[in-house]
Amino acid sequence: MVSKNDEKDQQSGAPYAITCDWLSFSVATPVGAIDEYNHALEVHTKIRKLFPQLQVGDTARKFSRRPYTDAYDLAVGGLALFAFNQPHATVEITGRGCQELTRREEFIDIALAAIAEAINITRFDLAVDFETDVKPLDFAEQKSARWKAGNIDFSETGETVYVGAKKSDRRAKVYRYYPPHERAHLLRVEMTFSKKGGAYSALDDFLLLPGEEMAARMGNTFGWSHSLWCFDSDQKIKNYRPERGHANTVRWVHLAVIPALERLYGIGVLDDNHPIWSEMAEHLPLDHAPNSTPLRLQGGRNIEPPTQLTLPNTDGD
Repeated sequence: MVSKNDEKDQQSGAPYAITCDWLSFSVATPVGAIDEYNHALEVHTKIRKLFPQLQVGDTARKFSRRPYTDAYDLAVGGLALFAFNQPHATVEITGRGCQELTRREEFIDIALAAIAEAINITRFDLAVDFETDVKPLDFAEQKSARWKAGNIDFSETGETVYVGAKKSDRRAKVYRYYPPHERAHLLRVEMTFSKKGGAYSALDDFLLLPGEEMAARMGNTFGWSHSLWCFDSDQKIKNYRPERGHANTVRWVHLAVIPALERLYGIGVLDDNHPIWSEMAEHLPLDHAPNSTPLRLQGGRNIEPPTQLTLPNTDGD
């Protein structure tokens, strides 16, 4: 998902882009294989079947991170971690992987499959990039008093301010690169929610909410108060796990209802003035977009959002 503003925001004056920058989830894997080779084959088969867009590699390699011992590389960017006779594997999609899936218009498909199939969503990152000269520390200092800015990292390539402990269930970092890096004109605010911090509900909300509302809710956790932060909501991300029936309903809306409505609009059965659009604009996950089709889905499925801020390729993670 990329949510972009078409015109400079009147409050902050800065163009912005909102993107998912990391997604990790665990899936059940078969146990009882006769040997490590057969277990690895079963893991590969299941991940490839459930998440074909990830393009899981054919060769496993040793990768030690408890409780896992092996990993497959994902061609889009990331890993599938597993161990012999462990009843689960963890799929990690990096920032570059999220960006590539979004470019292919496949990220929503992966997120929907994860909500429906995963045992747990173990990490969800949302990033907001601002085109501004504001320094990371200047932004990070203006937040809720209950959050303390942690380490400040100055390197040859840029500077980063960490908010919250590295192992906190909810944490953030604010950073920018130095010139001549291609992202030197951007300030990035990156917010991380782990499994215990509400990653499952955050991903669920991501599929249902406009990007600005999603940024506002995650940002409310940290109480960002710098004038650059132009997102407002009285809600926060709650820590809950949606029922399986709810996940299937969301998936049905994305994969069946919305494409059908888009086809009806495209052939002229539904026009701009049809009352269905105003009714749907009052309900999530639908939003009114009068200049393209009247229907815009969070994530831009089949409909490109207006573009103001163009993001270069993600470097890190």
